[in-house]
Amino acid sequence: GVQEEKVSAANLSDIVPNTESETKVSIQGNPVAIIVEKAIDGANLKHLIVTPAGCGEQNMIGMTPTVIATHYLDSTAQWETVSIDRRAEAIALIKKGYTQQLAFRKADNSYAAFNNRPSSTWLTAYVAKVFAMAIKLVDIEPEVVCGAIKWLILEKQKPDGIFQEDAPVIHKEMVGGYQGAEPEVSLTAFVLIALQEAREICKDRVNSLDGSIAKAAEYLSRQYQSLARPYTVALTSYALALTGKLNSEKVLMK
Repeated sequence: GVQEEKVSAANLSDIVPNTESETKVSIQGNPVAIIVEKAIDGANLKHLIVTPAGCGEQNMIGMTPTVIATHYLDSTAQWETVSIDRRAEAIALIKKGYTQQLAFRKADNSYAAFNNRPSSTWLTAYVAKVFAMAIKLVDIEPEVVCGAIKWLILEKQKPDGIFQEDAPVIHKEMVGGYQGAEPEVSLTAFVLIALQEAREICKDRVNSLDGSIAKAAEYLSRQYQSLARPYTVALTSYALALTGKLNSEKVLMK
C-alpha cells in the first residue's frame, strides 16, 4: 500500500524577502543492503579479471579473483554488465593460472612458492580449494586436486585432528587474519574448509577423507567455546557449519 511520512517545514524566518524557497528530499533504503548490492554488482567485478603470474604464491593471488568473479557472474547471469566477451578472456586466464601453478607442484602433490622451498600446508590447501572451484569452469585433472588433499591428510594432520604448518608462506598478505590468530585452530579450520569443498571430487579417490574431516571437525568443536579472536571464531564457525557440526552460534554472536 501507500506509505506516508509527514515532515515538518523548516523555520523560514530568516529567508531573504521576495526569494523562492526550495525543498529537496533524499530517500535512501537500508545502507547496508546498498553497500552489499554495489559490492556484488557485476560491473564492479571487472577489475578482478587479471593475469596470474609470479611464484607459486603470487600466481594463486592473481588466479583466485578471476575464478571467484567468473563463478559469481556465471551464477548470477551478470556477464552483460562486464561484457560478454570478457568471459572467454577470464576462462583463458584461469587456464593459464592453472597451467602455471602446475610448475610449482611437487612429486608428492604439495606446493611451495618455489620448488626449492619446503612445501606449505596453507598454500597446498589454498590451491586445492581454488582448483576445486575452478574445476567447474575449466578442465582440471581431479587427481591434481585430490593429490593435494591426500598430501595434507597423510603428511600434515596429527592424530588429534590438528593440521600443522612447517613452511609458512612468504606472502603474508594472502593469509588474511590467520597470522597470530590462534594459528593451530585457524589453520585447521582453513584446511578443513578445503577438504570439505573438495569432497565431492575426492571422496572416491581419497579413502581417508571422511575420517580426516571428522577428526578436524572434532578438534575444532573442542576448541570452539574457548576461542577469543574474531577471525578465528568466524573461520572456525564457517568450517564447522560446512561439515554440519556447528551446534551453537553463541560464540559467533557474542
